[in-house]
Amino acid sequence: MTLPRITEGRIVAVCIGDEPGPKREVSEIEVVAGGVVGDCHFGGAREVSLLPKEALDRAAKAADRALSAGTFAENILTEGIDWAKVWRDSLVVAGEVVLEPHQRGKEHCGVCSVAKRIGFCIGDEELVFCRVLRGGRLKAGMNLKVLRADVWNEHAVSGELGEAARFLRRRLRKKHISLFLLPQRRLFVTKGQDESALSLVQSFAEKRFGVVRWEEMDAEGRLETLQRGICVYRRGL
Repeated sequence: MTLPRITEGRIVAVCIGDEPGPKREVSEIEVVAGGVVGDCHFGGAREVSLLPKEALDRAAKAADRALSAGTFAENILTEGIDWAKVWRDSLVVAGEVVLEPHQRGKEHCGVCSVAKRIGFCIGDEELVFCRVLRGGRLKAGMNLKVLRADVWNEHAVSGELGEAARFLRRRLRKKHISLFLLPQRRLFVTKGQDESALSLVQSFAEKRFGVVRWEEMDAEGRLETLQRGICVYRRGL
């Protein structure tokens, strides 16, 4: 089944923690480059953490006890988003805030600060960690959207641009990279650190089309890529 380009949900709760472990629910959080202002994980690699309420409810049922927002050290508790399906190659938008998911699950959940405090942790399977591309304030009740690029099909783009995309799809087989195409701008966007794949795209495409790296784009450029672009190829990211 093809995933929708836009998946909608909402923020159920926002949380903050002064020290590692379960966080407390607050009325509002401020998100900036580096993470959540005032949170103990600010400035770390995992800037903002998301958890689906559906997973929290399952954990509460299995444990046969009530579990509140923040129990598993999430900053944002969401509802209506199946992160197992949509977290890769996507952007999360809520109000003015734009987040980029980059990791699902954390290591060592069995001995982490949450597990030590409450006896177990589901963060290894359920937490989604994001970088902040554009900051702002978040609170419960806000709508949340996850944006993905349209999925490639053989009839998505015709002519010289379509031929180039099909050629690159074949040549990039098993390469760890994502390749997007903005047909209106005749622009290929690469995402990933596989230098051989990047060189292939650049050497083939930049003579006739534009080529830019996702990592060099700002929040607006990345949003445009997913809103108007097509995912030509993806593996391993």
